[in-house]
Amino acid sequence: NSYYLSQEAFSRPPRRYNIKLSLDLNKYQSIERIREQHQLVQFDIEKITEDKIRITRSLADYESKKRELENLLKPWKMGTDEIENEFLRLQQIKNAAETLVRTEAENLTKLDLEITKLADEIIVIENTVSEEQKTFDVIRNKLNHLNEEIKDLSAEKDKNIRMIDILEIEVSDLKIIHENLNEQAIQKGEPPENIRSDKDEIASEYNKIKGQLELLEITPEVSQESIEKQEQQVSILKEEVKNTEIHLNNLKEDLEKRINEWEGGLHNIVDHLNKMLNLLLQDIFVNVSIQIRNYNDEKNAGLHIEAETKGDSRRYRQLSGGEKTLLAQAIILALHMINHSPIHAIDEFTQKLDKRNKALAFSMALATYKISKESRIITPQFILITPSLDDVELSKEFAHKVLIESKVKTPEVKT
Repeated sequence: NSYYLSQEAFSRPPRRYNIKLSLDLNKYQSIERIREQHQLVQFDIEKITEDKIRITRSLADYESKKRELENLLKPWKMGTDEIENEFLRLQQIKNAAETLVRTEAENLTKLDLEITKLADEIIVIENTVSEEQKTFDVIRNKLNHLNEEIKDLSAEKDKNIRMIDILEIEVSDLKIIHENLNEQAIQKGEPPENIRSDKDEIASEYNKIKGQLELLEITPEVSQESIEKQEQQVSILKEEVKNTEIHLNNLKEDLEKRINEWEGGLHNIVDHLNKMLNLLLQDIFVNVSIQIRNYNDEKNAGLHIEAETKGDSRRYRQLSGGEKTLLAQAIILALHMINHSPIHAIDEFTQKLDKRNKALAFSMALATYKISKESRIITPQFILITPSLDDVELSKEFAHKVLIESKVKTPEVKT
């Protein structure tokens, strides 16, 4: 089990995942069984080869004995019949040996065919196991993602439960206050037909009327003229309240419209960043995705980044230092694409990058420049400020300018 950690980090290997494969392995023999059969076949081949060598040596011995017998028969002047009988006997032995050799050769050919067939089956099984392993990796990545979502949902659930408890306490207090107010209202008399629910608005209107009455210096004496003036003042106040309500509704609609436009612009920026990151980092990561979570919650808002590399989906903090820096530079370049300025400057462009990652960073900058050149009327210029470029070969699109180069040799010179 391979696992990845950032530099100087310490952890334990991940636990094994007990996930059943969907492949029915009963259709095939196990790889260990096939290897055992292959080993037995190899033993049989070696044994047959040894028998072939032994038979060949026996034939050579028989030929040697035949020549020795012929030499012995010459001085003894054996009869022709005896010589022919001995020759026929030796010929039969030779034919039997040749037949045995041919049989063993045919067996060897059959064994070779069987070995080839078993090797093909092994290749098919290995390919099938490889495909299932890929499927397993995909399922494991999805499972990890689901586990993260479950954790987030569990935290949200606990938060909602705490909020419900707080609201229940507030509702209980409000019920008591409501009952007391009802008792006071009953003592005051019958309720009006229309009751407004906006307490802040009622309080504001009450204070306004109270202030206006104080300005008018109302006296305890009530006359028809004062009543008519008060009615006129009340009608004016009602008109002002009506206009105020219309204005508040317009403000709410405008606020909702602005929020929707802002959210739409935010989603467009995130989509743009995802497209640019996958384009700029295609040589480093298989897939890169960013999400802005809880953007309506100031305390819990955050930028969530996932990068899929080396066959695993790992969080941003688990990437190497060079991968993190390149990812940050890609986000900066993608954000520069949103701004239509003719000049873009980035400081410390190759900070904490080795030779390979420096070259990748300049490749991303060149890709951003080409995209901007094709999509904009005015070709922008990118100024990339870096401490040194001695170990990087730049393409012809870059102009290398050394602004300041000095060394302090002695303390006197420094002074």
